[in-house]
Amino acid sequence: MSNPEDPTILESANALTRSRTAVDRLLKFRDEYMFKVAEKYSLLSEDAAELPSATTVAQVILETDQLIADKPNAIRRLFEDTLATLHDVEHIFARASPADKAEFCYLNGKALNTIQPDTYGLIGTGNEATDLAAEASQWLTRALKFNPQCTDAWCELGECCWRQGDPSEAASHFRQALKINPEHVEALCQLSMVLRQLPSVATNQSNPEKSNSLSKTSSTESAVSQSKQNSSTNALSESLQLAHQAVRHKPTDGHAWSVLGNALLTAFFGSFGSVAAPPNVSNNRPSPTGVTSQSGPVEGDGPNPRNGQLTSSQLIMTRCVAAYAQAAKDRRVALEPNFHYNRGVAWHFQVSTFNHRYHRLCYLGFME
Repeated sequence: MSNPEDPTILESANALTRSRTAVDRLLKFRDEYMFKVAEKYSLLSEDAAELPSATTVAQVILETDQLIADKPNAIRRLFEDTLATLHDVEHIFARASPADKAEFCYLNGKALNTIQPDTYGLIGTGNEATDLAAEASQWLTRALKFNPQCTDAWCELGECCWRQGDPSEAASHFRQALKINPEHVEALCQLSMVLRQLPSVATNQSNPEKSNSLSKTSSTESAVSQSKQNSSTNALSESLQLAHQAVRHKPTDGHAWSVLGNALLTAFFGSFGSVAAPPNVSNNRPSPTGVTSQSGPVEGDGPNPRNGQLTSSQLIMTRCVAAYAQAAKDRRVALEPNFHYNRGVAWHFQVSTFNHRYHRLCYLGFME
């Protein structure tokens, strides 16, 4: 049994504390970078009685533009400081326990994963993105060799694979994390998102009529097409279930609510036979949902409007908007541009579908 007062154990514990502090500071800086402007002008305040003046809006835009321009270099400086801190204590873990080695390797991988892909073009070369992702993958793989039960490392490795363009491999890592801890909220969110990025889902969502054209060529191609369509439907259904589980396990997590909103938005467009989502419906991760058409929705089969019932697509959109409303309560989410784009898309199609329902009721003579 190890002695808690052993100098080696104390030294590794102190080194881990120092490493955690450095990585947490980097993540906090990245995630809360825009808080300064938001707090200065009370952008997220629910008590605002009136809209800001044109002068205030112009000043907010000016300061925000400056912060965005400064962000890449500011993050890079802190990123390099963090890596320097980790490098300074690395020699200590040569004599550390497997658990401590695993956490130190995980922290290295997490730090290397911190800089987002859209930052590389501003502060480095295109090859740097690949190099950092490969190095992060090496550290995380090493962490899992020391501790295969580290769910956070599995999640981080999955995100690393996703950024490298392999969503299928990423999904397997997120599933492994959930085998270890079925209530791991980050793994639930990540798997929910990546399932909507798998090729079969992206293809069917972006071009839902493709399977119909294939079915006309031969019975073999028809069977393959139907199989892909079923796979897409199953993946989307699982994505929704995972997102619901995430908010159930952590109702105060705005990111989880945002993921649920995105899953419902994708399901909304998937509920029409010839309709897909507009481009750039983002998941706040490496790439959009993959659906591209901007066609307007057409009400399909479902509850009878004569009885005042909502169709399934309208119910989905109502829940989608409600999920986004919950997500907006988390100020980290409320400052993400992609979140507001997705929420705006949801509002647009909510109005569109309810206007369609109103005109149909008028046509049927139930409203004037």
